[in-house]
Amino acid sequence: MLDFHVDKVRTAQFVMFSWGVATFGYLAAGPLADRYGRKRILTLYTTIGLIAVLALNYLRTLPTVSHVYLYVLGAFIGTAVGANVIYITYTSEIYPSHVRTLGLGFSVSTGKVAAVFTPTVMGMIAQRSSVTFALLFSAVIGMLMVPLIYSGPETAQKKLEDIVN
Repeated sequence: MLDFHVDKVRTAQFVMFSWGVATFGYLAAGPLADRYGRKRILTLYTTIGLIAVLALNYLRTLPTVSHVYLYVLGAFIGTAVGANVIYITYTSEIYPSHVRTLGLGFSVSTGKVAAVFTPTVMGMIAQRSSVTFALLFSAVIGMLMVPLIYSGPETAQKKLEDIVN
């Protein structure tokens, strides 16, 4: 709304559209991760989100922007949100059975604690620069998880007992 000088109604429509597409991103993420691998699909979804946010930052520099571009990028961002469904699946698969609940609970709780502070940090960044730059900062931080994921085992199409042994 602020970066592209769009009214509240059109902004609400854009957000609803992006979250509507996110539903399909979530629904597709599981089957895709099962078929092609957790690591590949997490990397793909995260990269799609980063590219879309980079494009938004570029569009912000133009004097005028077609709303069609914003909706296309909103669809990509919505799709990228679907990566969240794979994080919990992957995290739960890499812990041995005797600590799986503890490990998953700790991982999810850490994410929830981060979610408490993220809106404040994003707001501070947006006030100093722009909302789209704050999104870019967030996407770049999200990309940091890609090397971390590749340090663990691939879990797709494997039995749980075979992963942790």
